[in-house]
Amino acid sequence: MAISYVTGAAAAGNTAGNVTCQPGDIIIVWAYRDGGGYPTAATGFDIKASGSGTTSYARVGYKYAQSTTESTGVWTNATGVVAVVYRGAAALSTAVFSDEVSATLDYPAGSGNYPGAWFLRFAGHRSATNMTTNAPSTSPNTFRAGVATEAVAFDSNGAPGSNPAAGTQSVSASSGWTTCTVVLFPDPDDKWEDMQGDDFDNGTTPDASKWLFSTSGVTLVDQRATIESTSKTMQSVQVGSVRDSCVYFQVFDIPTTPGGCAMGISLGGLFLLGWWPTSATQMQPMNTLGVGSVRTHTPGDWYRIRESGGTCFWDASVDGETWTTYHSEVLTPSDYQYMRRSFPVFTTGVSSVGNLVIDNFNTRGASGGAFLPFF
Repeated sequence: MAISYVTGAAAAGNTAGNVTCQPGDIIIVWAYRDGGGYPTAATGFDIKASGSGTTSYARVGYKYAQSTTESTGVWTNATGVVAVVYRGAAALSTAVFSDEVSATLDYPAGSGNYPGAWFLRFAGHRSATNMTTNAPSTSPNTFRAGVATEAVAFDSNGAPGSNPAAGTQSVSASSGWTTCTVVLFPDPDDKWEDMQGDDFDNGTTPDASKWLFSTSGVTLVDQRATIESTSKTMQSVQVGSVRDSCVYFQVFDIPTTPGGCAMGISLGGLFLLGWWPTSATQMQPMNTLGVGSVRTHTPGDWYRIRESGGTCFWDASVDGETWTTYHSEVLTPSDYQYMRRSFPVFTTGVSSVGNLVIDNFNTRGASGGAFLPFF
């Protein structure tokens, strides 16, 4: 799904009021403070990044809409708040800050470009009165919302296809300021359960069109994927959404000493949601760390991570047909972005002893417990 701009709001003080949106839209807030110390995050928002200059402090926060009208929150100690809303966006990623004392704002170059990604720029200035009438010299420079005496937001109004260059913006006074450039990733077009799985029946090495893997230590043996200890990884080439969808897989052997072994979904190298063995015969749900009930593992058991209505469920099954939930939790904004833009990962840890053996990675169906045949 392509990203589109929905609306914006801005006000002096610690809130920008309400914004009109749809469930699933991402609401991004630039909370600026002319003074010492960072604004406090509003309830329901996660902080993506923070930056400061000379008596000039700012934070980038975000949340995902759950209704058609959402509050931009109260950002205690902020002197200006700008909110922008986007549809078809999955994750707010790399944020780069700059700061100085002058009448010229310097916007840092963007980084982390991805096909379909947009770039956003935010700024806050202690003394300027024309923040909303002068645009940055280079894109992203489409004005979206702002307060002339406090803070402003611009975007690229489309996917530029490359990282934007640094830019400047002249303002009416010389004083402390803080700027930021961020990248906004699009929602994947595909849900994981609609994407092709893998039964690992294709020779002695994983299918390179589906998997990135350690060239020594990840093989196919007896039509199953074997990830050897230690620190060997197999991760999906494709990026997909687990929003109202799921990933599931069958596990045979787990390392006799787990040592950080894990399996599930990740984004950008940060493992987040999945299952990990606590011993050679036990598995536990994980959200960065272990959560929920530990279950006894029998070779051939199935494991699943799914999302529905903003809640993540960790399920297991002995036959792939009847599933038991071992943990569930309402997702935070940062967790939710991983569900919406994720890739499966299977890895042995730095101190694992023994192999991880999996089979039948396939996310077709099973979102509500029903099992469909493999491809």
